[in-house]
Amino acid sequence: MERQLLTLETSKVSWRDRVPLWSDALTAVCGPLHTEPLGATLDGAMTFGAIGRLQIGHITASRHRIGLTPEMARAERHPVAKVIVQTAGESVYEQRGERVTLAPGDGLVYDVSQPHDITSTETTEHFVVIVPHDLVAGRGVRLDRLSTQRFSARTGVGRLAADLIHSTFGELATISPDCEDDLAASLLSLMFLPLPNETTHASEALRHRIESYIRDQIRDPDLSIDMIASALRCSKRYLHMAFAACDRSITDHIWTTRLDGCRGDLTRHSERTISEIAFAWGFSSSAHFSRAFRKRFGVTPSEFRHGDRGSPG
Repeated sequence: MERQLLTLETSKVSWRDRVPLWSDALTAVCGPLHTEPLGATLDGAMTFGAIGRLQIGHITASRHRIGLTPEMARAERHPVAKVIVQTAGESVYEQRGERVTLAPGDGLVYDVSQPHDITSTETTEHFVVIVPHDLVAGRGVRLDRLSTQRFSARTGVGRLAADLIHSTFGELATISPDCEDDLAASLLSLMFLPLPNETTHASEALRHRIESYIRDQIRDPDLSIDMIASALRCSKRYLHMAFAACDRSITDHIWTTRLDGCRGDLTRHSERTISEIAFAWGFSSSAHFSRAFRKRFGVTPSEFRHGDRGSPG
Protein backbone atom coordinates (compact mmCIF):
# COMPACT_ATOMS: atom_id res chain seq x y z
CA MET A 1 0.00 0.00 0.00
CA GLU A 2 1.44 3.35 -1.03
CA ARG A 3 2.10 5.71 1.87
CA GLN A 4 0.25 9.02 1.83
CA LEU A 5 2.60 11.99 1.97
CA LEU A 6 1.96 15.65 2.66
CA THR A 7 3.77 17.58 -0.06
CA LEU A 8 3.90 21.29 -0.79
CA GLU A 9 5.76 23.46 -3.29
CA THR A 10 5.02 27.18 -3.01
CA SER A 11 6.12 27.70 -6.62
CA LYS A 12 2.90 26.03 -7.71
CA VAL A 13 0.64 28.71 -6.18
CA SER A 14 0.41 32.49 -6.44
CA TRP A 15 2.68 34.54 -4.19
CA ARG A 16 -0.36 35.79 -2.22
CA ASP A 17 -1.33 32.23 -1.25
CA ARG A 18 2.11 30.97 -0.27
CA VAL A 19 2.28 32.01 3.38
CA PRO A 20 -1.25 30.80 4.28
CA LEU A 21 -0.59 27.52 2.49
CA TRP A 22 2.74 27.08 4.30
CA SER A 23 1.12 27.80 7.67
CA ASP A 24 -1.67 25.30 6.98
CA ALA A 25 0.88 22.60 6.11
CA LEU A 26 2.82 23.19 9.34
CA THR A 27 -0.43 23.10 11.29
CA ALA A 28 -1.14 19.66 9.86
CA VAL A 29 2.05 18.17 11.32
CA CYS A 30 2.74 20.09 14.55
CA GLY A 31 -0.03 22.58 15.30
CA PRO A 32 -0.68 26.22 14.33
CA LEU A 33 2.40 28.43 14.05
CA HIS A 34 2.92 32.02 12.99
CA THR A 35 4.76 32.32 9.64
CA GLU A 36 6.43 35.51 8.43
CA PRO A 37 8.46 35.79 5.20
CA LEU A 38 11.58 37.96 5.45
CA GLY A 39 11.50 38.74 1.74
CA ALA A 40 8.81 39.64 -0.75
CA THR A 41 7.27 36.17 -0.37
CA LEU A 42 8.03 32.66 0.84
CA ASP A 43 9.65 30.18 -1.51
CA GLY A 44 9.88 26.64 -0.25
CA ALA A 45 8.95 22.99 -0.37
CA MET A 46 8.15 20.38 2.25
CA THR A 47 7.31 16.69 2.35
CA PHE A 48 6.10 14.78 5.42
CA GLY A 49 5.00 11.22 6.05
CA ALA A 50 4.04 9.14 9.08
CA ILE A 51 6.18 6.36 10.54
CA GLY A 52 4.15 4.87 13.36
CA ARG A 53 3.21 7.84 15.54
CA LEU A 54 6.11 9.94 14.26
CA GLN A 55 5.98 12.47 11.42
CA ILE A 56 9.20 12.66 9.42
CA GLY A 57 9.91 15.20 6.74
CA HIS A 58 12.22 17.47 4.80
CA ILE A 59 11.84 21.25 4.50
CA THR A 60 13.60 23.80 2.31
CA ALA A 61 12.60 27.46 2.59
CA SER A 62 13.73 30.96 1.74
CA ARG A 63 14.32 33.62 4.42
CA HIS A 64 11.51 33.49 6.95
CA ARG A 65 10.51 33.37 10.60
CA ILE A 66 8.11 30.95 12.25
CA GLY A 67 7.10 30.80 15.87
CA LEU A 68 4.58 30.25 18.60
CA THR A 69 3.47 33.35 20.48
CA PRO A 70 2.43 33.13 24.16
CA GLU A 71 -1.13 33.86 23.06
CA MET A 72 -1.08 31.00 20.55
CA ALA A 73 0.44 28.66 23.15
CA ARG A 74 -2.45 29.39 25.52
CA ALA A 75 -5.09 29.01 22.82
CA GLU A 76 -3.79 25.96 20.94
CA ARG A 77 -2.37 22.65 22.16
CA HIS A 78 0.96 21.59 20.61
CA PRO A 79 1.70 18.33 22.49
CA VAL A 80 4.78 17.48 20.42
CA ALA A 81 8.54 17.93 20.34
CA LYS A 82 10.54 18.54 17.18
CA VAL A 83 13.88 17.02 16.23
CA ILE A 84 15.74 18.96 13.53
CA VAL A 85 18.90 18.12 11.59
CA GLN A 86 20.14 21.16 9.66
CA THR A 87 21.63 20.42 6.24
CA ALA A 88 21.94 23.91 4.66
CA GLY A 89 21.91 27.53 5.82
CA GLU A 90 21.73 28.89 9.36
CA SER A 91 18.76 29.35 11.67
CA VAL A 92 18.44 30.97 15.08
CA TYR A 93 16.17 29.27 17.65
CA GLU A 94 14.94 31.19 20.69
CA GLN A 95 12.99 29.63 23.55
CA ARG A 96 12.77 30.27 27.31
CA GLY A 97 15.45 32.94 27.12
CA GLU A 98 17.91 30.68 25.29
CA ARG A 99 19.29 31.47 21.85
CA VAL A 100 20.87 28.77 19.67
CA THR A 101 22.32 29.13 16.18
CA LEU A 102 21.98 26.03 14.05
CA ALA A 103 24.44 25.44 11.18
CA PRO A 104 24.71 22.53 8.73
CA GLY A 105 25.59 19.39 10.69
CA ASP A 106 23.87 20.58 13.87
CA GLY A 107 20.85 18.91 15.44
CA LEU A 108 18.24 20.36 17.75
CA VAL A 109 15.42 19.09 19.93
CA TYR A 110 12.84 21.49 21.34
CA ASP A 111 9.34 21.55 22.78
CA VAL A 112 6.88 22.88 20.21
CA SER A 113 4.26 23.53 22.89
CA GLN A 114 6.28 26.35 24.50
CA PRO A 115 6.54 29.85 22.95
CA HIS A 116 9.48 30.08 20.57
CA ASP A 117 10.85 31.82 17.49
CA ILE A 118 12.90 30.36 14.63
CA THR A 119 14.56 32.86 12.29
CA SER A 120 16.29 31.91 9.04
CA THR A 121 17.98 34.87 7.35
CA GLU A 122 19.00 32.77 4.35
CA THR A 123 17.65 29.75 2.48
CA THR A 124 17.72 26.71 4.77
CA GLU A 125 17.17 22.99 4.51
CA HIS A 126 16.60 20.51 7.30
CA PHE A 127 15.14 17.14 8.14
CA VAL A 128 12.44 17.11 10.79
CA VAL A 129 10.87 14.49 13.05
CA ILE A 130 7.74 15.36 15.04
CA VAL A 131 7.44 13.34 18.27
CA PRO A 132 4.37 13.25 20.57
CA HIS A 133 5.13 14.31 24.15
CA ASP A 134 4.30 10.94 25.66
CA LEU A 135 6.92 9.25 23.47
CA VAL A 136 9.50 11.84 24.56
CA ALA A 137 8.75 11.14 28.21
CA GLY A 138 8.97 7.43 27.46
CA ARG A 139 12.64 7.88 26.54
CA GLY A 140 13.44 9.25 30.00
CA VAL A 141 13.57 12.87 28.84
CA ARG A 142 12.02 15.53 31.06
CA LEU A 143 9.77 17.87 29.10
CA ASP A 144 10.44 20.75 31.49
CA ARG A 145 14.09 20.69 30.39
CA LEU A 146 13.41 20.17 26.71
CA SER A 147 14.15 23.61 25.28
CA THR A 148 16.60 24.23 22.44
CA GLN A 149 18.74 21.18 23.20
CA ARG A 150 21.45 21.22 20.53
CA PHE A 151 23.57 18.22 19.54
CA SER A 152 26.14 17.45 16.86
CA ALA A 153 24.91 15.42 13.89
CA ARG A 154 28.44 15.23 12.47
CA THR A 155 29.91 12.47 14.62
CA GLY A 156 29.02 9.69 17.06
CA VAL A 157 25.46 8.79 17.97
CA GLY A 158 24.20 12.13 16.64
CA ARG A 159 25.47 11.26 13.18
CA LEU A 160 23.90 7.80 13.40
CA ALA A 161 20.58 9.43 14.31
CA ALA A 162 20.88 11.91 11.43
CA ASP A 163 21.76 9.14 8.97
CA LEU A 164 18.76 7.07 10.06
CA ILE A 165 16.43 10.08 9.74
CA HIS A 166 17.83 10.82 6.28
CA SER A 167 17.59 7.23 5.02
CA THR A 168 14.12 6.72 6.52
CA PHE A 169 12.84 9.83 4.76
CA GLY A 170 14.39 8.63 1.50
CA GLU A 171 12.51 5.32 1.75
CA LEU A 172 9.16 6.67 2.98
CA ALA A 173 7.25 5.48 -0.05
CA THR A 174 8.56 1.91 0.17
CA ILE A 175 8.60 1.16 3.92
CA SER A 176 6.26 -1.71 4.78
CA PRO A 177 3.61 -1.01 7.45
CA ASP A 178 4.73 -4.25 9.13
CA CYS A 179 8.01 -2.67 10.23
CA GLU A 180 6.81 0.86 11.05
CA ASP A 181 6.67 0.39 14.81
CA ASP A 182 10.16 -1.13 15.00
CA LEU A 183 11.57 1.61 12.80
CA ALA A 184 9.89 4.33 14.86
CA ALA A 185 11.32 2.78 18.04
CA SER A 186 14.81 2.75 16.53
CA LEU A 187 14.47 6.40 15.53
CA LEU A 188 13.37 7.34 19.04
CA SER A 189 16.24 5.45 20.64
CA LEU A 190 18.88 7.18 18.53
CA MET A 191 17.41 10.68 18.39
CA PHE A 192 17.36 11.26 22.13
CA LEU A 193 20.69 9.64 23.01
CA PRO A 194 22.81 12.66 21.90
CA LEU A 195 21.08 15.04 24.32
CA PRO A 196 23.08 16.37 27.28
CA ASN A 197 23.27 13.96 30.21
CA GLU A 198 21.19 16.10 32.52
CA THR A 199 18.03 15.36 30.48
CA THR A 200 18.33 11.59 30.64
CA HIS A 201 19.31 9.27 33.45
CA ALA A 202 22.32 7.20 32.47
CA SER A 203 20.67 3.89 33.32
CA GLU A 204 17.59 4.76 31.27
CA ALA A 205 19.75 5.80 28.32
CA LEU A 206 21.65 2.51 28.50
CA ARG A 207 18.44 0.51 28.75
CA HIS A 208 17.14 2.20 25.59
CA ARG A 209 20.44 1.37 23.86
CA ILE A 210 20.11 -2.26 24.96
CA GLU A 211 16.52 -2.44 23.73
CA SER A 212 17.50 -0.87 20.41
CA TYR A 213 20.37 -3.34 19.94
CA ILE A 214 18.06 -6.25 20.78
CA ARG A 215 15.54 -5.06 18.17
CA ASP A 216 18.29 -4.84 15.55
CA GLN A 217 19.74 -8.29 16.34
CA ILE A 218 16.63 -10.15 17.49
CA ARG A 219 16.66 -12.59 14.57
CA ASP A 220 20.20 -13.73 15.36
CA PRO A 221 19.96 -17.07 17.23
CA ASP A 222 23.27 -16.29 18.95
CA LEU A 223 21.96 -13.09 20.55
CA SER A 224 22.97 -13.15 24.21
CA ILE A 225 23.96 -10.93 27.12
CA ASP A 226 27.63 -11.56 26.28
CA MET A 227 27.03 -10.41 22.71
CA ILE A 228 25.22 -7.27 23.88
CA ALA A 229 27.93 -6.42 26.42
CA SER A 230 30.62 -6.76 23.76
CA ALA A 231 28.71 -4.64 21.22
CA LEU A 232 27.89 -1.86 23.71
CA ARG A 233 31.33 -2.06 25.38
CA CYS A 234 30.12 -2.37 28.95
CA SER A 235 30.06 -5.09 31.58
CA LYS A 236 27.27 -7.63 31.98
CA ARG A 237 26.77 -6.33 35.50
CA TYR A 238 26.14 -2.83 34.13
CA LEU A 239 23.63 -4.23 31.64
CA HIS A 240 21.70 -5.96 34.42
CA MET A 241 21.75 -2.77 36.51
CA ALA A 242 20.18 -0.84 33.61
CA PHE A 243 17.26 -3.31 33.64
CA ALA A 244 16.94 -3.37 37.44
CA ALA A 245 13.88 -1.08 37.40
CA CYS A 246 12.07 -3.19 34.78
CA ASP A 247 9.66 -6.03 35.51
CA ARG A 248 11.72 -8.48 33.43
CA SER A 249 15.35 -9.36 32.82
CA ILE A 250 17.30 -8.79 29.61
CA THR A 251 16.96 -12.48 28.75
CA ASP A 252 13.19 -12.31 29.32
CA HIS A 253 13.06 -9.20 27.13
CA ILE A 254 14.83 -11.04 24.29
CA TRP A 255 12.46 -14.01 24.38
CA THR A 256 9.37 -11.84 24.78
CA THR A 257 10.40 -9.72 21.79
CA ARG A 258 10.95 -12.87 19.72
CA LEU A 259 7.63 -14.38 20.72
CA ASP A 260 5.74 -11.16 19.99
CA GLY A 261 7.40 -11.04 16.56
CA CYS A 262 6.44 -14.65 15.85
CA ARG A 263 2.88 -13.97 16.96
CA GLY A 264 2.62 -11.08 14.49
CA ASP A 265 4.04 -13.15 11.63
CA LEU A 266 1.67 -16.03 12.35
CA THR A 267 -1.16 -13.54 11.77
CA ARG A 268 0.32 -11.85 8.71
CA HIS A 269 2.04 -14.71 6.86
CA SER A 270 -0.24 -17.70 6.44
CA GLU A 271 1.91 -18.92 3.53
CA ARG A 272 4.89 -19.60 5.84
CA THR A 273 5.18 -22.64 8.08
CA ILE A 274 5.31 -22.27 11.85
CA SER A 275 8.89 -23.60 11.90
CA GLU A 276 9.99 -21.10 9.24
CA ILE A 277 8.62 -18.24 11.30
CA ALA A 278 10.20 -19.53 14.51
CA PHE A 279 13.64 -19.95 12.93
CA ALA A 280 13.38 -16.52 11.26
CA TRP A 281 12.99 -14.96 14.72
CA GLY A 282 16.04 -16.67 16.22
CA PHE A 283 14.58 -19.88 17.65
CA SER A 284 16.72 -22.94 16.95
CA SER A 285 14.20 -25.56 18.09
CA SER A 286 10.55 -25.94 17.05
CA ALA A 287 9.76 -27.74 20.30
CA HIS A 288 11.29 -24.98 22.42
CA PHE A 289 9.38 -22.37 20.41
CA SER A 290 6.08 -24.20 20.86
CA ARG A 291 6.58 -24.52 24.64
CA ALA A 292 7.61 -20.88 25.03
CA PHE A 293 4.72 -19.66 22.84
CA ARG A 294 2.17 -21.64 24.86
CA LYS A 295 3.62 -20.39 28.14
CA ARG A 296 3.33 -16.77 27.01
CA PHE A 297 0.02 -16.83 25.13
CA GLY A 298 -1.83 -19.80 26.60
CA VAL A 299 -2.19 -21.62 23.26
CA THR A 300 0.15 -23.45 20.91
CA PRO A 301 1.32 -21.71 17.70
CA SER A 302 -0.92 -24.06 15.68
CA GLU A 303 -3.97 -23.27 17.81
CA PHE A 304 -3.24 -19.56 17.52
CA ARG A 305 -2.96 -19.79 13.73
CA HIS A 306 -6.33 -21.55 13.58
CA GLY A 307 -8.12 -18.82 15.46
CA ASP A 308 -7.56 -19.46 19.17
CA ARG A 309 -5.87 -16.20 20.20
CA GLY A 310 -5.35 -17.14 23.84
CA SER A 311 -4.03 -14.45 26.17
CA PRO A 312 -0.57 -13.24 27.23
CA GLY A 313 0.84 -15.21 30.12
